[in-house]
Amino acid sequence: MQVGPDREDFGKALENIRRQNYPSLELLVTGNLIGELQSSIGESFGQVVWIEVASPEPADQLNAAVERSHGELITFLDAEAEWTPGKLRSQVDYLRSHPEEGFVVGRTRHILQPAERYSSELIDGLAFRKSLAICSVR
Repeated sequence: MQVGPDREDFGKALENIRRQNYPSLELLVTGNLIGELQSSIGESFGQVVWIEVASPEPADQLNAAVERSHGELITFLDAEAEWTPGKLRSQVDYLRSHPEEGFVVGRTRHILQPAERYSSELIDGLAFRKSLAICSVR
């Protein structure tokens, strides 16, 4: 999971992972500003591996987590994102029953909050990403 300094988003993301009810999760949290989160969260979410990465680039942060992971399968969740219930189990079950496939990709639904103001660039970017999310490449 890649996170910024927002404790509320971080807590929601951890609860979202906890609700997946999937055994044997290794939870690695990476970012370039996680020290404050780590000290404010403490041990309230159990076993978390904190990986501070100096680079602000998401790819560098995620690569650092992949290098430290020990799991057979890897998934990513941004702090402001949510997984639907059962998402993790569904994707793992699919991979186990289709070993010829190397990965699975989930669909994304962007939810805009009514009380927030969004720039036209953000709205255009979300529309563009939505069109990309429905493409499949083989």
